[in-house]
Amino acid sequence: MSDLFVPEVEPTGEPTGEPTGEPAAKLLNASDILNSMTGFDEIVVAQRFGKDVQALSNTMTLRAALFLHLRRAGAKDTEAFKECMHLPIGAVSDMFQDESEGAKAAEDPGED
Repeated sequence: MSDLFVPEVEPTGEPTGEPTGEPAAKLLNASDILNSMTGFDEIVVAQRFGKDVQALSNTMTLRAALFLHLRRAGAKDTEAFKECMHLPIGAVSDMFQDESEGAKAAEDPGED
């Protein structure tokens, strides 16, 4: 399977903070995931989330991107949806690269 990144959470939804002994996981890129959506991906997102991906709020769009990542990593649709909906939004956000930092770095390459 791919580099599946889902933090360990306690039943309360809080991260355990326990080291897993594995190297730090690579953060996901929401834009890359969403830009690689197929028509079939769009259909399943609309079915699961009740709206077309373009109509989702920012936080639900992140959840949809995580849902797609989990599906591509081999999770069944029902389990992928449950996983991304049970996580607190902070945990979901922490799985993704901060794309605004990448844009800032591109605009300001540093001091000469």
